Amino acid sequence: MIQNDTTYHDSIASSPEFIQPEVPVLLNGEINEETGFPFSENLNIDLCPDWIFYFTIGMIALFAWIKLIYPRFTFDIIGGTVNYQLTLRLFNNANIVQKRISFIFSVFYLLSFSVYLFLLFEYFEYFPAGLQDFQLIISLFGFLLALNLFRTSYFRITGFVFKREKLFQEATFHNSLFNKLTGIVSLPFILIISYISEIYLDFVVYLSLFLLISVNVLRIIRGVKFVMKNVISYFYFILYLCSLEILPFLVIIKVLYSL
Repeated sequence: MIQNDTTYHDSIASSPEFIQPEVPVLLNGEINEETGFPFSENLNIDLCPDWIFYFTIGMIALFAWIKLIYPRFTFDIIGGTVNYQLTLRLFNNANIVQKRISFIFSVFYLLSFSVYLFLLFEYFEYFPAGLQDFQLIISLFGFLLALNLFRTSYFRITGFVFKREKLFQEATFHNSLFNKLTGIVSLPFILIISYISEIYLDFVVYLSLFLLISVNVLRIIRGVKFVMKNVISYFYFILYLCSLEILPFLVIIKVLYSL
């Protein structure tokens, strides 16, 4: 009886009238258009490497640990970027714990923003000097570190020359506050850009760019307010904006525009 059933099914399958059900076939990470389901071309199955997921989880854990030790510091960073007096109070009342947390947040910014820029370069398929993967991440991390060290040295040397060390230390503090906010804003977009569906990817990328550009606009506004309150030479301020704020911003815009 079993043999007869098998023969019967074999004869049906070999019949020219028997039509095999079509099954979607994956070709290079995409569903074949001829056999795919409706809207299947919108599915994004090209996931990023696992290290990005573990990196983001580790950064979130670090952020949670900072909030546990110094719960008000995150709110102070966000509030300080829009409230000049709060920033001034944080600068004047800084203690050892706050300085250590501030240093950790500076490293947090370098790690978070460098990985975000890496994903941005991957999205636009832009690989400067042929750098890819970890080489590109390390290069971006080194560039951000060098840029921030140069800014800090520039402020300290200028303060020493004009004998206004504390004033330029305050300027460095204002700048670092916006760096920390940039790191916080970048972190959630690392995970979202890595794993979101392609149909929403463009929106998320340009939303992240809009938010980060807004942070830098706030940075420039704070610089103008700082100069007006402390009667610093406008020539020095224009030189500072052109060399350390506007020029890197214009370079990034030029790169994105060329893509």
